[in-house]
Amino acid sequence: MGDLPDPPAALTWILYGIALAALVFGLYALVAGRLLVKFGKLKEISTSRATRVVGLSLLLDSLASFEIGRAWGLLGNHVEPAHWSELFVFALFIAAALLQWLAFRVDRHPSRVGT
Repeated sequence: MGDLPDPPAALTWILYGIALAALVFGLYALVAGRLLVKFGKLKEISTSRATRVVGLSLLLDSLASFEIGRAWGLLGNHVEPAHWSELFVFALFIAAALLQWLAFRVDRHPSRVGT
């Protein structure tokens, strides 16, 4: 049996682009206290404090996306990434999810108190 084929190098750059976009949106939300785009559940965020918490979670997501892209690029060059990087990405995703939960918990305006 032969080795598995190389992962496509374009996916690394796509992940870097996602990381850059999340970094820009997260920094803007963290500094300005407003979201650039509001869709879905993000429409329910109304305070600047909750928006800044969402911005911080976006920064963590961008760091995780960058780390996944870096590991994918290493795999494309037949180099195995460090084993701690998987645990690091998992911890970043858990922290980002907790921050997003906290943002919706902090932003308790009267229309959502009973839910």
